[in-house]
Amino acid sequence: MKKISLILSIAILLTALLNSCKVEDNSVKQLNENGMVLTSYWQAATYQALMSTPNTALHLNAWLSAPEEERPAIEDKYFTYSKLRPISDQEWEIVFNGRTLCRIQTGGTLLSAPNAEWTVVDYDQSGLVRDMLPFGKDSVRITLRHIGNKWSVETGVQEGMASSADYIPYYHLTIEPESGVIPADLNDCRCLVEGSGRYAFRTYRYVDNAQNPAEIHNYINFDLSGAATDNLYHWADGLLVMRVYADVNAYEAGATNREQYDDLIIRDRLSLRSGSQYAEITMHDVTETWPVGRLEEFDHWQCGNFFAALFELF
Repeated sequence: MKKISLILSIAILLTALLNSCKVEDNSVKQLNENGMVLTSYWQAATYQALMSTPNTALHLNAWLSAPEEERPAIEDKYFTYSKLRPISDQEWEIVFNGRTLCRIQTGGTLLSAPNAEWTVVDYDQSGLVRDMLPFGKDSVRITLRHIGNKWSVETGVQEGMASSADYIPYYHLTIEPESGVIPADLNDCRCLVEGSGRYAFRTYRYVDNAQNPAEIHNYINFDLSGAATDNLYHWADGLLVMRVYADVNAYEAGATNREQYDDLIIRDRLSLRSGSQYAEITMHDVTETWPVGRLEEFDHWQCGNFFAALFELF
């Protein structure tokens, strides 16, 4: 009888140990799944940042570079619903339904010319990812420069955006087409993209039964190196390092794990397999490979505070 009791006790102990190991594995898996979601946020934000105003500048350069007889076709293709209007021989504006979307100063040179520098003032950032903070208060100034066979794209210093430099959204990226020729559209070329930046997302959380929620800003600081792509949703390779943190309102609103909230570092080794995006994600000293979906694939309901709910799991 004692032997039977001993065997049963050992069996119960082993079962408990196995179950605890299983729960721990699931916990680790869940943490890296959050890294996949954050990668999707970064991917969507980068797509919007480059495919909006900078890509419009490339469209204009293609139009200015073309012979007169080819310009109508280029305008129909890239400015289908908007209108391209000259302000002077060095400045143009893009208008939609009577509203100016952006103004582009060319300095009288093509963007494809050596050392060319264009300035774009973007008055419309409504196309950004859901709950993403804009790069400027009322507008954002973006500078494009031709440096060798690369084109740099960067936001300027924005006034009135935040009290601390750690909280000001920005990006500074370089685009190097594989062909060495400036593209008319980023969708039509394979290129190498590198650089750094900070994306910010607005979320809300109720505190102590308050009627009005506390506004929280969550940030992704990133460095991207050696990332080749022919589609800004499909990165063939490259190293993406992200630091994720929140502003002080998160702590006042009861955020958990403040130390990890302050210093969550995610390292992604990007890869493309059979047309699908993958990332070898390292966070909390654990490395796993995850398929990275588009943001709308798992946030198709556009749930409010999705990003805030995600941070509660860290």
